[in-house]
Amino acid sequence: MKRLALFIAAHVVFAVLGATGCGGASQNLVPVQGTITQNGEPLAGVKVYFKPVVAPPDFDAESTAVSDASGRYKIQTGDVDGAPVGSYRVALSKIVDGEETLIPYCRPIDSPLTVEVTPTADAPAYDFVVE
Repeated sequence: MKRLALFIAAHVVFAVLGATGCGGASQNLVPVQGTITQNGEPLAGVKVYFKPVVAPPDFDAESTAVSDASGRYKIQTGDVDGAPVGSYRVALSKIVDGEETLIPYCRPIDSPLTVEVTPTADAPAYDFVVE
């Protein structure tokens, strides 16, 4: 009888987890986009990394993007567009020939770049200027 009760309880737990998800990349993501420039020109091939100031309890994916030829980027968390609501430090690094190189603001802990992602109907634009 105990085995049957344990078996049923385990199935209930798995069913609930399957229905609600385990968090991570699928949790309440907000579209986030912007442009990166340097000396007034678009900066292509820049990896944008949003590091949560305080990570949600079930946060297990990175929020990143790489800027295109026009300097535009669109954040993805895991493989889903958007970032969870919250405060972020932003780190930038340049991708050259497939290799990541350091540029100003490459470490989230030292970066003065911050954003606050809030739940909105429109995708906010977070533009960054690299000096």
